[in-house]
Order: sequence, then C-alpha cells, then structure tokens
Amino acid sequence: MPKGFNVSAELFTPEKYDYDVGCFVYDAVIAHGIAACQAYADSGYAATGAERKEKLFNMSFTSEASGTVKFDASGSRAKETGYYVLSNVKE
Repeated sequence: MPKGFNVSAELFTPEKYDYDVGCFVYDAVIAHGIAACQAYADSGYAATGAERKEKLFNMSFTSEASGTVKFDASGSRAKETGYYVLSNVKE
C-alpha cells in the first residue's frame, strides 16, 4: 500500500454490515474485478477503460455481503439494491 495509507482491519467484518458500508466497499472492488476480467476475456490484453465501464454498467450479481449488485447508467449502485437505515433518536 502507498505510504500513509491505512485501512481499518474491521472494514470488512460481518459485525459492521448492519451499520457500516464495508460490505458495499467489498462489492465495489469485486464488481470492478469482474468487469476487468470480462473485458479482457472479450478483448484480450488490450481491453480499454470504456470496455471495462460497459461491462461494469451492465453486470448484475448476488453478493453474500450485501445482496443484489447492479449499477445505473451513471455508474452508481442502483437504488433498489441499496441499504437504507431509518433511525429515530430521542434524548
């Protein structure tokens, strides 16, 4: 890792999934890896960023970490696959 770059060891722990975004970080990394592999499989060693982006935007898979993973046309996680928490805080 680059000097000064630190990642918490707790980032990907299942205990954090209920209240943290670690599972979405994990899924984003996996999605980019899958997209790269698909682009290189189709285009060979010279796959372009545009080809990887096309693969990423058109993929859908089920993750053990957060459920269904797919992206919208802007590259954001599709809203129906997100994780929302509503809280009511009373003092």
